[in-house]
Amino acid sequence: MATNTTTDFKILAKVVLDVDDIRKQLEKVSKGLEIKLDHKQVDDTAKSMGDLGNKVKETDEKVEDASITWQQYREMLNLATRAIESFVGQTMEMDEALTEFKKVSTLSGDELDRYVDKLAKAGKQVARTGKPNRSEPE
Repeated sequence: MATNTTTDFKILAKVVLDVDDIRKQLEKVSKGLEIKLDHKQVDDTAKSMGDLGNKVKETDEKVEDASITWQQYREMLNLATRAIESFVGQTMEMDEALTEFKKVSTLSGDELDRYVDKLAKAGKQVARTGKPNRSEPE
């Protein structure tokens, strides 16, 4: 804002606030004013907050139950993973043994397939890996 010292002027004044007049005006306005306090909404809000607290507790218990289920799931998954790893390991061991056998054997083609089938049948009949049982003497 531009100021012009030749036309601008200042007024210094002491002002006294008339509080009584303001009080009278407020009393006049508030005579017809009636304030009713209804505690029903406060009671309803308190009840709702209590219900919310109960719901939170129930949810917490359900989450705790689900976490136990999750632990059981992980344990089952770990067992399945170990079983698959064992199966893969045994299959690879069998393949390696067959490869070594092919190197030293004169069997080939259909003869080798018949020999492998014969070994598989014998393995099913005795249901053993060739390793002694812990209760048997070595």
